[in-house]
Amino acid sequence: MVQSSRVSGLARFLSLSLVIVIGAMLYFPAIDDNVGWYNSAEFNIAALTLDVPHAPGYPLFTRLASLAIKYLPGDSPARKINLFTATTGIAAAAMLTLLLLVYGCSSQTAILGGIFLLAFPGFRDQSIMAEVYALEVCLIAAGLIAGLVLEKGNTGALSGVFAGLVGALGVGHRPTFGLYTLTLIFFIWQGRKLFKPGKSFWLALTTGICIGLLPSIDLYQRLQNPARVLLDPLIGQGFSGFLQVFTGTVYGGGLFVFGAGELFARLIEFLRMVAFEGGIWLLIGPLALITRKRSDGSGLKAALVGILAVNLVFVLNYNAFEAHTMLMPAFMALAALAALAVELISKVQTRTLACLALGSTAVFCLFLHPPAYDSPEAYVKKALGTVPEKGMVIMSNDVEFKPYWYFRLTEGFRTDLAIQLVDRFTTAELAALKPAVLANKLYGSLIYPTDSLFQLTASYSIAAEGYLHRVIPGGNWQATTTAGLQGAGRVIFADAKSHWSDGQSLENLIKCPADTFNYHYSYTGRAEDFARIAVVTLIVDGGGLTLGRHGLMVGHDLHFPARYFCREGRPESGRFEVSRSIALPEDLAPGNYSILTYVFRSDGTWPTHWLDVIPENVSIFNIDGFLEVFALRYGLACRPLVKHLTLQSILSESSLQPVFESALKLAEFRIQKAQPL
Repeated sequence: MVQSSRVSGLARFLSLSLVIVIGAMLYFPAIDDNVGWYNSAEFNIAALTLDVPHAPGYPLFTRLASLAIKYLPGDSPARKINLFTATTGIAAAAMLTLLLLVYGCSSQTAILGGIFLLAFPGFRDQSIMAEVYALEVCLIAAGLIAGLVLEKGNTGALSGVFAGLVGALGVGHRPTFGLYTLTLIFFIWQGRKLFKPGKSFWLALTTGICIGLLPSIDLYQRLQNPARVLLDPLIGQGFSGFLQVFTGTVYGGGLFVFGAGELFARLIEFLRMVAFEGGIWLLIGPLALITRKRSDGSGLKAALVGILAVNLVFVLNYNAFEAHTMLMPAFMALAALAALAVELISKVQTRTLACLALGSTAVFCLFLHPPAYDSPEAYVKKALGTVPEKGMVIMSNDVEFKPYWYFRLTEGFRTDLAIQLVDRFTTAELAALKPAVLANKLYGSLIYPTDSLFQLTASYSIAAEGYLHRVIPGGNWQATTTAGLQGAGRVIFADAKSHWSDGQSLENLIKCPADTFNYHYSYTGRAEDFARIAVVTLIVDGGGLTLGRHGLMVGHDLHFPARYFCREGRPESGRFEVSRSIALPEDLAPGNYSILTYVFRSDGTWPTHWLDVIPENVSIFNIDGFLEVFALRYGLACRPLVKHLTLQSILSESSLQPVFESALKLAEFRIQKAQPL
C-alpha cells in the first residue's frame, strides 16, 4: 500500500505556506497591467461583460475573473484578472504540494514538487496573464488528491462531495479534464479492497456533481442569447448547439493532421523545452521513476503517467497557434514525477541536499527566462490612431479584434470605428464594403484571411498607410497611349517628406500617432512591365546594416506594386500612382539611420531562399502565431516575411535586375539616447 504520511498537520501547513510565499515572490512582481495577444484579451472582455468566449466557453473562469474585477486590487481590469490567474497558478503549485504530502512524501520533497511547477517558465507565463490553464492544473491536482483519498478507503460524505465537485468543475472548465478523470481507475484498482462506498458516499458524490454543474448550466443559459456570445452568435443555441460549444467540436479538423516526421519534431521540441527551461531533472527523474519496476502500492504514479500521455498525444497532434500553452498538465505531471523520484533517496540528509540543489537550480532557470509578456496596446493604438473618424476596419477576430475591443470597452478608445470581422471574402461581403471604399474610409492590416490582398484587388486597389492598408476604388491610374513608352517605363519617386526627415530626435517624434514613414511614387509604362517591378525599401543604420529581430528582417517594405492595383479594367499602359509606408521599429538603438529604396525588375516572385523563414528562439508549437503577431507589431502586414538579409546579399541577388545604379535615399533620421527623468 501507499506509504503512511510522515508529516504532521503543522508541517503540512508550513510546507504549503512556504510554496505559496515562494509563488507570490516569483509571480506577483511579474504581473503586467495589460492584456496579451490572442485569447488573453478575449477572457478579459468575457469577464467584463459576462459574454461567452470561444469554445468550450470557460464558465468557471469567466465568473471567477468577473469577481476578481470587483474585489481584487489593481489599476485596470487586466491587472486584476492577471492577479487572479497568478493566484490560481500559485494555488496549483500548492495543490501539487498537498498531493505529494497526502501521498506520503516528506515536506522537502513535497515543497520541491511545488517549486518545480512554479519555476517552469511556460507555466509562469500562462499564470501571469488572463489564461485558463493554471486553473485547469489546479483542478487536475485536486482530482488526484481525490483519487488518493478514495484509494485509502476514505468513502465518507466529505470525500464524495469533494470528488464530485472537483470532477464536475474540471469537466465544465475544460472537457479534456474528463480524460484525466479516467486516471481514477488506477486509484480505485489499487485500493479496491478498501474502497467500499455506501449510500451516503454516492449521495454526497451526486450532490458534489450537481453543485459543480452550476457553471455549465450558467453557460447554457448565456448561450441562448446570441447577443451574449463573443464567437459566432448562431453557434451554441439549443442543447445541440450548447454541446457543440461545450465539447469544442466547433473547432474540429485541427487534430491528427501531422505526419510522422513533424510529430517527431514536435516531440523533440517538447523535450527540449522541458530540459532547457525547466531543468534536465524534469526528464531524468520521471524516466528513472517510470522504469523502476518496484510498486509502491499506489495508483499515483500510473495516474501521472496517464495524464502526461493524454496531454502529449493531444497537443502534439493539435494544429493550433497556441498549442504550446496547452502543455501545462504535462508540466505538472513531470514536476510531480520528478519530485517522487527524489523521494526514493533513503538518506534524509542526502534527500534534503538534493531538494535544495534541484529547487534552487529550478528557480535560477526561471530567472534565465524572463516573462514572455507581450502587450498589443502599442500596435492597436498606433494602427487605429490614424484611421479617419467613423472609418471601417477589416479585422481578424483572433489577433486584432480582441485587444482592440478591450481598449474600446475599458478606455473608450476609437468607439467611432465600425468593425468588419472576416474569415473569408464572399461576393456579398465585398459588395457590402463598397460604401466605405468610396468614402475612402475602409482600412485593414489584411493579415487575415491570407488571400485578402488577392480577393480585394478583384474590385478595389490598395494603398499602404502606416500600419494598415487603405482600400480605395479601382482605377488609381491614368491611361496613356503606348507611343514613346517602350521598355520598362519610368519610375518616379516623389519628394520624401515626413515628420522625422528634418533631423529631429525621436524623443519628440515618438508622440506621433503612428511611427511610420509614408512615401509615394508613380510608374509610367506598360502594365505588363509594371508587373515585373519589385521595390525594396529599407531602414539601415549608420554603418549601412539592415535591421533584424529573431532572424527576420524588420524596418522594410518589400512589395510588387502592381499587386496592389485593381485587376478589373486595368489599362495596357498608363501612369500608376503608388502609396506606401515603412514602420519604424519601436526598439531601435540610438544612432543615425537612413531610409533607402532600391528598384528591381523581377520575374514576379521574391527569391525562394529569402522566404525560407524559421524564426530564432521560437517554439515549433507557436511559429504560425508568432509570425502573425510579428508582422503586425513591426508593420509588416501584407508584406513578405523574409530572413534578415544583409544589404550586400540583396544587391547581389541574381534574380533581381536593378533599375537604377544606386539607392534612392528617401530620408535620414536620428535617435538620441533618452535623457533620464
